[in-house]
Amino acid sequence: MDKKPQHKGHGLEQNVAEIYRDMGYWNVRTNVFYKKYMGKRIIMREFDIVYHAFFEKRYTECKYHTTSNVSLAEAEEFARKLDLFHIDPKHAEMITNQNYTNPARVFTTDKGIKIITGKELAELEARRKKSASLFVMTYRGVAAYQKNGILGAINYVAPRLFSLEKQIDTYTK
Repeated sequence: MDKKPQHKGHGLEQNVAEIYRDMGYWNVRTNVFYKKYMGKRIIMREFDIVYHAFFEKRYTECKYHTTSNVSLAEAEEFARKLDLFHIDPKHAEMITNQNYTNPARVFTTDKGIKIITGKELAELEARRKKSASLFVMTYRGVAAYQKNGILGAINYVAPRLFSLEKQIDTYTK
């Protein structure tokens, strides 16, 4: 059975999740659905990434854009989702491979939502490759080797040594 090609945003989500795993955050999950019962209706919303860092649960919205920046409407939509499930915006973050419009930046700052730009994401990627993260990556590479042999180790470690764009392309094929 052929795999359905994924959108570039899916690749960004997978890449950010791997960065967080390699940085030592735990219980990192992608595409997590939350339900809310409102009378006879069930409302479902998806969070791109949910993980634990320093004893708190974090909620992440990833926005992949080819040329434009994250808009105010996208930031407001994420804030409404947080509000719907009574999630404190201080436990939330938006990540993009580009940047944010000024209204989106002001809105997220006022709400307390952390924002990460494409430049900051590249810095996170660089931090992941440093020694502390390298230990975690090596440990997981060994586990992949024990489970799936040399190809498992190569498939785990090799993508982490390439650029962000190459990793996004890897997850979208």
